Amino acid sequence: MNKASFNAFWAHALPCVIISSCMLGFAWLAIQESDVTLSSQYLVAASVSFSFTTIGYWGYCKYYASKKPHSSFYAVVYTMLFALFYLPNAFFKKR
Repeated sequence: MNKASFNAFWAHALPCVIISSCMLGFAWLAIQESDVTLSSQYLVAASVSFSFTTIGYWGYCKYYASKKPHSSFYAVVYTMLFALFYLPNAFFKKR
């Protein structure tokens, strides 16, 4: 496996692990909780974390990977932080 395909593999594998671990972690906490209110809050947190990390991974694929070689570091950074900066900019952009 050459370096470019190795980087491409990890640039796609790490965000998938982050997305699934956020979702599964909050879902597991919701299952373990006996209080219905807190359990539903965990499920809402799972939904929000899934949405934000998926938007981040989309941002990595659209804005970074399409212009430069794959980087696992930037894949993780985009997956975790892209939605926090992209969504306010998209909503409050002057038209």
